[in-house]
Amino acid sequence: MTEILLAKSGTPIRPERTLTGHTAAVLRAVEALFMANGGPSRLALSWLRLFCLAVSDFARFIRHLRIAAVTHDFGKANDGFQAAVHQRGEQVVRHEHLSGLFLFDKAIIDWLRQSHVDVYVIISAVISHHVKSGQKTLGELLGARNTVRILSDHPDFIEVWTMIQAEVGSLFPGKAQFPKLWREEDVRQRTQSLKASLNQEKSRLRDDPNGRRFLSAVRAGLIVADAVGSAATRLPGELESWVKNSFSTILTGKDIQEEIIDRRVAELRARGRWNDERGLSQFQREIANEGPRVLLTAPCGSGKTLGAWNWIRARLDDLPAARVLFLYPTRATASEGFRD
Repeated sequence: MTEILLAKSGTPIRPERTLTGHTAAVLRAVEALFMANGGPSRLALSWLRLFCLAVSDFARFIRHLRIAAVTHDFGKANDGFQAAVHQRGEQVVRHEHLSGLFLFDKAIIDWLRQSHVDVYVIISAVISHHVKSGQKTLGELLGARNTVRILSDHPDFIEVWTMIQAEVGSLFPGKAQFPKLWREEDVRQRTQSLKASLNQEKSRLRDDPNGRRFLSAVRAGLIVADAVGSAATRLPGELESWVKNSFSTILTGKDIQEEIIDRRVAELRARGRWNDERGLSQFQREIANEGPRVLLTAPCGSGKTLGAWNWIRARLDDLPAARVLFLYPTRATASEGFRD
């Protein structure tokens, strides 16, 4: 097969739809999302907090995420996927499972470990980035065919393999022996061995909560980066600016005060429902000092919503954020909130 290997269907065939172009786009997405000026972006810092990781974990996190990004789709270099993406046939094995099975090779595992890469973090992220890697589904054959031809001699596959070595930071010793053809039994044997190894790793992680959190952070990061990289087919050349615009807004307590609280007070004043001498009621003022989590119960019409916004203002004074999510319990209260 001499035609360009594709990662995405659709026409025209832009670079972002090719295997090499999509891989590069996902790597660009990792950089745009999680890196800024050589260090962690604001999103990355929030990501680490979300998964209870330390800022000192960032270098290891970003390295593993970048390696997962360049390995996540090289399993698409097979005759079944290429037939499917050209609408001439169907996949034999899910492409992300093939990517993981390619990595699950003793020589590659030894090479990655010598390069201080956690092999199972990479494999786990790769095989699960489409959230279809359960014990029963991993490596299953999807159609009537029982063989899959691996296009490991294709120039595009070789280019992706070169990208992988660059991200690992060392050349693979010798020549990698990727398969050319896998039969059903070959896939089954490799899959069973991988399942057994993953189960052992799962048992080990039971006593390693930080390891579990790190694994989850990388897996989730790859899902997000792949989604953003896939959007590059609709935003050619605009990926970085699109990400920047999506995450650049910073809300502070001053924004909430001026855009929400002051406007609401002005509306209440115009209705004759605001006492300038009294201002906010006692509970509306004091709720701001109750810390990051608070439960407030008060009668209807007592000003809970305005009190809640004052609490939000105080939280953003402590830690600016990009978004505030305000949930209402019913359609009626939501409608009233929007009218306010």
